[in-house]
This record gives sequence, C-alpha cells and structure tokens, in this order.
Amino acid sequence: YYPSPELVVAPLDFSDENSAMRLAYKMNIYATDPLIGKTVYVDALTGALLFTLELIQDADAVGTAVTRYSGIQTITTDSVAPDLFRLRETGRGGGVETYNMKKLVSYGTAADYTDSNNYWDTTNTNQDQAIPDAHWGAEMTYDYYIQKHNRNSYDNKGTKLVSYVHFAVNYINAFWNGTYMTYGDGNGTSYKTLTSLDIVGHEMTHGVTQNSAGLIYQNESGALNESFSDIFGVSIEHFAKPSSSNWLMADEIATPAFRSMSDPKSFTDPDTYKGQYYYIGTQDYGGVHSNSGVQNFWFYVLAMGDTGTNDYNRNYQVAGIGRDNAAKIAYRNLTVYLGKNSRYIDAREGAICAAEDLFGMCSAEVFETAKAWYAVGVGDPIADNDVRLISVTVPISKCGLTASENISFLFRNRGCTTLSGGDTIFATYRLDTLTIATDTILLPSPMLPGDSLYWTSTKPADFSAVGLHVIDGWINHHGDTLNLSLIHI
Repeated sequence: YYPSPELVVAPLDFSDENSAMRLAYKMNIYATDPLIGKTVYVDALTGALLFTLELIQDADAVGTAVTRYSGIQTITTDSVAPDLFRLRETGRGGGVETYNMKKLVSYGTAADYTDSNNYWDTTNTNQDQAIPDAHWGAEMTYDYYIQKHNRNSYDNKGTKLVSYVHFAVNYINAFWNGTYMTYGDGNGTSYKTLTSLDIVGHEMTHGVTQNSAGLIYQNESGALNESFSDIFGVSIEHFAKPSSSNWLMADEIATPAFRSMSDPKSFTDPDTYKGQYYYIGTQDYGGVHSNSGVQNFWFYVLAMGDTGTNDYNRNYQVAGIGRDNAAKIAYRNLTVYLGKNSRYIDAREGAICAAEDLFGMCSAEVFETAKAWYAVGVGDPIADNDVRLISVTVPISKCGLTASENISFLFRNRGCTTLSGGDTIFATYRLDTLTIATDTILLPSPMLPGDSLYWTSTKPADFSAVGLHVIDGWINHHGDTLNLSLIHI
C-alpha cells in the first residue's frame, strides 16, 4: 500500500501546453479514511509539492440498503472505484451525503461510510445498519418535499442534505443544527439509533421551518415548530412506506414511542389548547414537545376525521379531507402565513387562509379546517353568515399614548353569504376589563365573502396610564349563527 515513486518529467501546469517542465516524482496516494485518491507530483530536486490530480471520479450508482427500520430499500450512492462505494449522491438538489461520526463529537473526524459491492447489509453491535437509514431517509425527505410541495431541499434553494450518524456515546437524541442533521445511537437497549424515517423527516423539517416561518423555539411558537416537524415526519413516512406508516413518532426507536398524533393524551400530551396536560412553565423551552400535541391532533383530525368532545366539553364532528390535502394546508400555512412569534390563534387563522388559497373560499376543506381547530379548542367553526374580528390595527405597541386614543379593528366576512348593504353589525371593545364600548355599524355596501372592513370606534380609549394594556374586541352580526367573535390582544 505504500506509494511507489516514479521519476518523470512533468509540466508545472497541465492545462498549459507551453508550461515549463520539471523533473519530478509521481506517486499515487490512496486512503480509505478519509477517502481520497490522488496522483501527487513532487519536485525531484527541492521536494516541493508541484500539484495533485484527482483519481476518484464520482458517479452516482444505484445501490441496495438492508435498512434497520424500513426493510430493503433502493438508494443512490457514489461509485468511486470498481469495488468502493460511499453514501453520497449528486442527483437530488445539491446532493445527499451521509457520514460516520464513529461515536465522536468533532465533525472534523467524520468519515465516509463505505461498501465494496453497493449492497449495504452491515449488521453488527455498532448499529452500522442504521446508517443507510439516514441516507435513504434524507433522499425520501427530499423527494417528498419536491414532489408534494415543489420545494427544493430545506431552503428551497437545492442546498445539499448532510447527515452525521453515530454521534457521541449513548446519545439519545437527533437534532438539526441550522445546517445539517445529526443522529445519536441511543443507549443500545431502550433507545436505538435515531435514524428512523419519521425522525429523519422531522429533523429536516426544522430546516424548512428555519427557512420559512422561522418559528422561535419557545412557548407557543416553539410548540408549533415541533408540531410542524411531527406533521411532516409522519407525512414523509406515509409517502415513502404507506403500508406501515402510523401516527406515532419514533415507535421504531423506542418503546413506548415519543408521541402520538392521533391520541396525544396517551403520552400525557395535550390534545386541547390549554386543556388537560397543557404545560405552563419554563422546562423544555416552555413545553415545546408536549404542547405540540395541540396542532398534532388538529392535523390528525383534519386528515382522518373524528367525532368527540374536547376538554371544554364542546362537541365536534370533522369530516377528514385526507393526509395530502391536510399536509398542503399545513405547508402553505408554515411557508406563507406564519412568522417567528406566531401563536396557536395565528396558526388557526393562517390555516384557514391557506385552505381558502388552495381549495377556494367556501370549500369543504375550509369548513373542515376551522372545525378541526374548534376540536382542539382554538376558535370556532365557520358558519354561513360569519363576521370575524381579525386584528386590532390601532393602537400598536408604542410609547406616549394619550388619554384619548382611537381603537380600530379589522373584521372580515368569513362566511359564504354576501352581507347586504345596510346590514347591522355591532362592534364592541373593552379596555383593561373596564367599561364596554359598542358601536352600531351599517354596512355602506354589500360585503362579499372574503371582504374586509376597518372599524374605528367612536369612543376613544384612555391609555394614559403607563404599563401593559389589554384590549378585548368582538363583533356581533344579526345573521351570524355563531353569534360572537372575540379577539384578545
């Protein structure tokens, strides 16, 4: 294996036919860890390195992986020699690459995971058979996003998908660090290597969230962040292996699993906003993993349909619209309507807007989306005559407010019936739980479904006291079968 020098006359620049020549030693250098193959030219007189030529000529090849969690799957690998393959490919976006951390924590020590015949069936106590799971999982995650949502990689710019497996010793976690995915080995007993397909999809979706809504990993926005990763984790699993997919997270890795989307309470996670098991506190960044159960259950109910009674003793009945349609709504909500500080009420409003964009204003999908949020304790269903208060537009958070400030609201016809010109709407606000102020509004013209209207109260509010103020507002329309629409700012 040692290099065998050959004395040659070589040009200083192979690309220049008029280059000066030097007497040099030519050597072929090979290594498997790190994987390299180079021809090296060394000046025979001075020992200086003149230049190198790459021997490894990359080419995508079709391989077979006997994965730990998903059976036998077809993967794409890199053929670097007749009997040497590594877990890299260039066909999907900027590529997919998977590396072996060898139970260390420095990414600089990571090496290519290689095979001699492109049939990846390594089963050993080191859990090496779980490494191809990460590679295949990244490929399937890429395929899901490009085929279902026309998204090219996590940032929609085709950026390379890089995964690191065998991180540290007995590390029971997997994480997205802003650039790539990392997977621990568990503890070898109750927790296996964390490379099952739903976990791979979950981690990459954190990258999607980072490059779209940017939901801050704290409290309600953090719970939404975790929930979107669960939603697309199970969606990717169903996309790639529908016959064995389910609504559990990490059930192939741990017993019991981490979470259930169809029955969050079975894992002491909430299925109703601020209902049983809803966590209020500082642990786990404000309960981001537990409180994700609210939107998780919303997604399950919307996709599959459900009938029941929530923690507020409200009966609900939702007709499922299917996994794909529910995922389309969730994806558009995440990438179009939500921002870094969004809360559950924002997720409801954004999901309804997303459903309207995708399926049309009075579509069954819009109604079922609202019903599913009602099922988890966020907002009301949409009725035929439904005027909704959307937001407080004036005043915004600022200093120097006076004892006589206008209060302005935005409300919208969210129903499917045109409100007639001259219809009466009662618009009400209350500042700091004090006196209620109500105006009677006569619509100046017909209000079509989806139309919006701004209202400024004729009764100004006193904001002269320094500190935090709370505005409650609601709209009551005589034909609104839901009767009340409330927003709390």
